[in-house]
Amino acid sequence: MTRRERTVDVLVVGAGPAGLGAAAGLAASGVRHVEVLEREQTAGGIPRHCHHAGFGSSRPSGASGVIVGTRAVIVGDEPVSIAAAATLRTAGVEVVARVTERPPALPASLAPRHAAPLLTRTTVTALTGRGRLAGVTVRHRDGRTTTLPCDTVVFTGDWIPDHELARRGDVPLDPGTRGPAYDAAYRTHAPGVFAAGNLLHAVESAGTAAAEGRALAAPVRRPDGAQKSPTVELPPVLTDHELVVRQDGRELYRRRLLRPVRPGRPFHLPADWLGRADPHGGTVCVSAG
Repeated sequence: MTRRERTVDVLVVGAGPAGLGAAAGLAASGVRHVEVLEREQTAGGIPRHCHHAGFGSSRPSGASGVIVGTRAVIVGDEPVSIAAAATLRTAGVEVVARVTERPPALPASLAPRHAAPLLTRTTVTALTGRGRLAGVTVRHRDGRTTTLPCDTVVFTGDWIPDHELARRGDVPLDPGTRGPAYDAAYRTHAPGVFAAGNLLHAVESAGTAAAEGRALAAPVRRPDGAQKSPTVELPPVLTDHELVVRQDGRELYRRRLLRPVRPGRPFHLPADWLGRADPHGGTVCVSAG
């Protein structure tokens, strides 16, 4: 590999919606030399892989050539598990159930009709079968055990940001999101390093990621002009209580939640309370109380 050194005004890492939005916004604002680096052969990011009913390959056997079965159990209730169910159905596989140890995120009446049966507060205890999978044994919250007949099991996980470059560059990470810690001006704790898009938070739409990228232009051009933002501390799970934002004992915002807010799901707050926060004050705490 040939190494080349050159000087740029702004280097954008990643040619997904956020990176392209940032580059376009910076160029439009008068930055003369903006360069975008992308590890793949084609720009576009995640949306390039989403031209089908599910997420990832349009058929589960597409990536490795392994033929899946006819009845599947999905372990997990993250957004990717719903996409996995859609991909399996597209391939003609019956989804027996999705299994999660978490409580229900939505009342049964609000659950999508097309979704696979969801077993909440349920733990997978064993995979059964000789030579080939024949079933998944689960334990319900009340202690009952059930074996779900199937010949395929799909394990899904929580969303993890693509933060390897940030970690290798010693950019401090947020322990909650596991992406770079940042403020309202998209500044990380590493001088001159900004972050936006799905590197920061749970999966958002391409439009949201692109908008964040475009919003970077002003603080990148004037890093010292953007107001410092206080640190924000979030609870791991929000339930059907009131959402309260406080700083140094002062209440900045209060809102009643109509439904639970859980990890792996985007949740947006209005920005009208930010003007009441003291940039030089203590940590802003978001709690359900």
